[in-house]
Amino acid sequence: ARMGKISEALPEMEKVLTLRKKIAVARPGRKEDLTALAGSYNNYGLMQFDLGRKEEGLATLSEANSLYRKLVEQYPADLEIHSLLGNCSFNYGIKLCESSRMTEGIAAMEQAIPLRQKLVDQSPASAEPKVSLIQNFSAMGWWYHQARRNAEALKTKQRVVELIEDSLKSSPNSPMLFSGLIQQNHDLGHIQSALGRPIDARISFEKTISLLEKYDSFFMSDPNY
Repeated sequence: ARMGKISEALPEMEKVLTLRKKIAVARPGRKEDLTALAGSYNNYGLMQFDLGRKEEGLATLSEANSLYRKLVEQYPADLEIHSLLGNCSFNYGIKLCESSRMTEGIAAMEQAIPLRQKLVDQSPASAEPKVSLIQNFSAMGWWYHQARRNAEALKTKQRVVELIEDSLKSSPNSPMLFSGLIQQNHDLGHIQSALGRPIDARISFEKTISLLEKYDSFFMSDPNY
């Protein structure tokens, strides 16, 4: 059903993209027009990819990424454009990895990190930038592991655990953060095992079990969750 809806929406998205290209040509250099054009490239590329037109989708996402990057260079103080580039680089990286182009994909996700870190630094009390940064590190750690770059995977997953634990200090009742911490410790155990560190792996798995028991007793017994 979802694929059917995307298939139906693709021609309309293509029309929007064509229109925004024309507007950008008619009013060259206008930030709002170029930002809208980059967004259309991003959305259209994701649709193409999800419909199995992977190479076309990746090419379109590359266009979006390049355009957002130029905008960040032109408007370095515009945090909204930083956020959009971070999202686009992350999406592009995921799709590259899913296409077995892991080296390129991981590089794209790595490029999103400083952008997302900047947003966290600018708004330390805001939850959304932290969640995006955690998501970015988590996915990178997974794909490092898939690429057998386990030393980098370990360091990245440890960073995710630190970020989640820090976020839980201000949001201790967040089931999303708590379940994320469980998953990251589980992943850590597998990575440590792959690195030949069985004692560390056992500690991570034991922590995973302990967190699962706490999650079950705290959240599952509460009718609000």
